[in-house]
Amino acid sequence: MLGPDAAILANRTLEDGSVEIVTVAESDLASINPAPIAPSEPPAVFASSTLA
Repeated sequence: MLGPDAAILANRTLEDGSVEIVTVAESDLASINPAPIAPSEPPAVFASSTLA
């Protein structure tokens, strides 16, 4: 049984028709979440046509 703080990471149907669910406690989610990767290039900046 999943607790109220469970975060579902993945699920899949197995060959026998059962469903596998991979979960983690929400409080532990940050420890497995990789740090964001900085973009290799800064985002493009476009001049707005609404500026006067």
